[in-house]
Amino acid sequence: QIGRTWAASAGAGRSVDFSSLFQEPVLSDTLSADLGGLIARRLSFRSVASYSRGTAGFNEGGNQVILSGASVTLQAAMTRYLALSSSYGYSRREIGDRIVLPSGLSPRSEDQVFSVYLSAWAPLYQRTRRSNATR
Repeated sequence: QIGRTWAASAGAGRSVDFSSLFQEPVLSDTLSADLGGLIARRLSFRSVASYSRGTAGFNEGGNQVILSGASVTLQAAMTRYLALSSSYGYSRREIGDRIVLPSGLSPRSEDQVFSVYLSAWAPLYQRTRRSNATR
């Protein structure tokens, strides 16, 4: 049943960020999208994608920073407080030639991550039912 449990969102933004990777501030424009919901009663899906393009510092040319990424997660509820999740993520980075980077850091990279994990949670506070409450 795909229906009212699903949600989608999209966003756009402009920001100035300070990062330890760059000696100057990075002015960037970002687009993002998110989609998720229940596929079945105990199985949920979520996907996220983002793209960011900007410039480091205020110099002309060669100082472009492009970051993009996407991830997909499936989560299966095993009990009320325990779930098994599987996730795949991809990210890509392109940094202009005129930007000084720390030694050993490549200006271009692609990363892929696959993970499987177990999630457990418990309520911190739970109000008990009154003894005279009707069902």
